[in-house]
Amino acid sequence: MSTRIIALVLACLFGAHDQTARANIIVTLTEGVGGVVNMNISAEGTVDASDSVLPPWFFVIGDPSRDSFLPAEFAGITGSPPAGLSLDGCPANNFFYRDDSTSFSPSNLQSLLGFNLAGPVSPVAECETGLMGELDLSDLNGDYVLPGSSFADFVPGSYTGLSESNGLRVLQNLPPVSLIVAESSSVPTPATVGLFAIGIFGASLAARRRGSAMIG
Repeated sequence: MSTRIIALVLACLFGAHDQTARANIIVTLTEGVGGVVNMNISAEGTVDASDSVLPPWFFVIGDPSRDSFLPAEFAGITGSPPAGLSLDGCPANNFFYRDDSTSFSPSNLQSLLGFNLAGPVSPVAECETGLMGELDLSDLNGDYVLPGSSFADFVPGSYTGLSESNGLRVLQNLPPVSLIVAESSSVPTPATVGLFAIGIFGASLAARRRGSAMIG
């Protein structure tokens, strides 16, 4: 075997290994204004949508073994799509989080967080049948707000070893997934900020009146 062939074989082997090692998904949740959930996704690597039984509609992560980032039997919510979130040109249709470990659940996940990215309700015709082919996970990267969510629903902590649902329409064989729920930052609500501003304005006005009286 020539030196050139050996070099090519080594490059393929170590190149593939290096790409796999770098593949990961990190989701960070923080408290936003009014107590909603702010979400940052940092992902790299690829995943093949054809590994799913059917063309997937959903990107889902969760804890298959224990209640972790959501309380046990938490009913959860479904909300409007986070603006800007998409994968392979397919924009999110909604998001949802809940404890999905009940006996009738198709996913058997506890502490589940998911996003509908394709399917018949998609506004993009090419996405109506589902996600297709090799997908670049970095498409998910960005900062988002989960409309109508409540940060108080989540349990602070760092969670690793999360996996995808086993649902038929869920994107399978994701790389290692971690989720970080930051401690509550006690972000003031808009109403609180407004009252604070009114207080400052009132104090300033009173001080100006006292100054005018002293000058007079």
